[in-house]
Amino acid sequence: MEDHLQILRLYQLHPDLSRAELAEKIGMSHSALWKRLKKLEALGLIEGRQNVLNQDALGLKVTVIAEVKLSKNTTQVLGEFESAVRKHSKIQSCYAMSGDSDYLLKIIDKDIKNYEEFLRETLANLPHVSSLKSSFALKCVKNSTVLPI
Repeated sequence: MEDHLQILRLYQLHPDLSRAELAEKIGMSHSALWKRLKKLEALGLIEGRQNVLNQDALGLKVTVIAEVKLSKNTTQVLGEFESAVRKHSKIQSCYAMSGDSDYLLKIIDKDIKNYEEFLRETLANLPHVSSLKSSFALKCVKNSTVLPI
């Protein structure tokens, strides 16, 4: 497993390296690394690849953390809510929570006016929502996709 962790660490820290360059850094052949990466994908340890875009540069100036409470917590209600959340690209993350809120949502939008529209037309109409509380991020201090392995 330690061999896998070394590959995964380098793979996530150096996404710009070609597989040949990555293989050289790890000390294995390109084909051996390719097979290992395919195995790690099959095991579910690698979910995909993506580029990180600059939110501000794209004019997406508002980050909102929304606390959501549902009317009930049955399996069907939770499933319907989660399915509806997955359909909206503005909702970047959704966490099922313990404590006061049932879910925390991270939402990205152009500005407060657009978020208010999204709140009224979409969030408030998600299945089984009984209450919503929105908090606006003042600035992003840290936003990492690198896992601590």
